[in-house]
Amino acid sequence: MKNLSDRRLLLADDHAMIRMALRLTLENNLHFKNIEEASSCSELLSMLNKHAFTHLVTDLMYKDGSALEIMSNIRALFPKLRIMVCSQLPKEVYFPVLQRHGVTQYAEKSDAGSVIEKQLKMFLSDKGSVKNKSLANKSGEVFGNLSQRELEVLHYLLHGNKMVDIAAMLNISNNTVYTLKSRIMEKTGATSMKELYDLAKAANIST
Repeated sequence: MKNLSDRRLLLADDHAMIRMALRLTLENNLHFKNIEEASSCSELLSMLNKHAFTHLVTDLMYKDGSALEIMSNIRALFPKLRIMVCSQLPKEVYFPVLQRHGVTQYAEKSDAGSVIEKQLKMFLSDKGSVKNKSLANKSGEVFGNLSQRELEVLHYLLHGNKMVDIAAMLNISNNTVYTLKSRIMEKTGATSMKELYDLAKAANIST
């Protein structure tokens, strides 16, 4: 791998063990050490504003918010920042949406260590994504046609949030939330919240 002295990486995940595993891979296997860490969505934004990072590796869901919701702002504020997502959520559902914001790599935490290492190596070398699995599977079929906003609402619905609270968190009207929920139910074929929960569980859409 070529000289990486000009690269500075922010590693963001709210699980310390995940950050440790990724950091060890970067430092021991890829010999890359210019790394700083963030453990929350708010800390991620704060660190990006304080330091000049060239690369970001981030989870999607945090206890204090979702990186999916702030991705457009990150891209607008830091247009040259290269972004990789490492999440337990299925790639076939979320990667197509994230690619619109310039996310170039998506690794699932369930992937083999060698696959994630290869993703990280290509990411730091500013190369394209590893095609480690087909995007045509069950979760892609059920949830893959949801829009970004529908995925954001889905996340809060699966966490049991009330419609009025979802509207406040996403800064949209109650009617918009109801409309988005209806679209989610229609697109997934769910006729009740229980069915939606069951479909999400089967597709590994974590709550």
